[in-house]
Amino acid sequence: MRPIEPIRKAILIGSAGEGENYLHGVSADVQNFSEYLYSERGGLWNENEIEILWQPGVKEIVAMLEKNTADYLVTYYSGHGFTSTEGNRMVNLQDSFVNDLYLVNDSPRQLCIFDCCRDKEPPVISGIPDQRQPFEGLFTAREILDQYILASDPGIKIIHGTGNGFPAYDESSRHGGIFTLNFLKAAENIYKQNNYSPITIEEIIELTAQYLKTANSYQIPEIVYEEGNLQVPFALSSAKELSFNISKAKNYQSVKRLAKPVAKKHNDWIVPGLILAAVLLYDND
Repeated sequence: MRPIEPIRKAILIGSAGEGENYLHGVSADVQNFSEYLYSERGGLWNENEIEILWQPGVKEIVAMLEKNTADYLVTYYSGHGFTSTEGNRMVNLQDSFVNDLYLVNDSPRQLCIFDCCRDKEPPVISGIPDQRQPFEGLFTAREILDQYILASDPGIKIIHGTGNGFPAYDESSRHGGIFTLNFLKAAENIYKQNNYSPITIEEIIELTAQYLKTANSYQIPEIVYEEGNLQVPFALSSAKELSFNISKAKNYQSVKRLAKPVAKKHNDWIVPGLILAAVLLYDND
């Protein structure tokens, strides 16, 4: 008997703005993030599970959230953002500003990641190549991540790539956001003793912060909102080299060079026997 497959969805949003406020690194961010999800370390997401919105308005966001209720939803935003005078974390859509909580829907398990500024300044309203690798045979990483999704309690986590009142930076050669590049690099570089060991979002944020500090960036990523007990790993470790390597992605450049700021942008909680159970289920299929 095949194990139950949870419904997983990802919504990737690029809100780069226009004219002088156009953020050249946003398209690279969205591309790099999607390639990570397609990779083995990211859990081998299928193409039909990932939706990409470019410069969306409010109606597009509402429609996308309504049709993508899932057992596990990952929402990623790269673009303009700011902190309102009331202290709300705001992101810019094509026709409006919305609180980051506006991008939460009724999915029981949600991870929301925002690579955008959090300056306390008045905002300015402004208006993908495929390099994944094919996989054959049993998609073990996908099946293992499915088991973690099903085992996790409901919950929501919202992550921002910079602290309250601070800007976010683009890499100086327009190859993506400093936070996103370092976040994916951290997800890639954490290794554990056993194949497909879970890597929590907290571990990745901790390493990301170390990378940013080494790169002389003042950005400090943080979990800004939590509800429930979401325990789905963002990465699956392996002792061998995996299919995705951000340092080999064509958009990747040195993260030690910083552009000027722009309005842009542990637990080892593995359930005992979970991986063994998944393997045994397939042996019995």
